[in-house]
Amino acid sequence: MKILFISPTATHPQNAGNRTRIFKMVELFKELGHDVSFVYSNQEKHFDIKGMQNYGSDRLHIVNYSPPPLQKKINGLIAY
Repeated sequence: MKILFISPTATHPQNAGNRTRIFKMVELFKELGHDVSFVYSNQEKHFDIKGMQNYGSDRLHIVNYSPPPLQKKINGLIAY
């Protein structure tokens, strides 16, 4: 089965519980024989891009994240 993980959390380095959890989930599905790809939206400031590329090779896709524009409420209306 083909599985696509989409996450705002990096898998490398595994220096926090959320990163370790994502990495272990990906590993589990790989060990079960699934074809796993990973999309990472780079919302974190500190991550190991080389480590992720070495681990995921051609199955890693990084999407540049930009936060939505700030919204202001003017006279009950939302202005962008």
